[in-house]
Amino acid sequence: MSNFLVLRYLAVVGISKSSNWEKLIRPLFWH
Repeated sequence: MSNFLVLRYLAVVGISKSSNWEKLIRPLFWH
């Protein structure tokens, strides 16, 4: 469970620092 939360945190941080196209693509990998 904790690993999942870490991945979600990294996803949010990554999306916040990524470009527009990455914002559209990255969420597909975090469902």
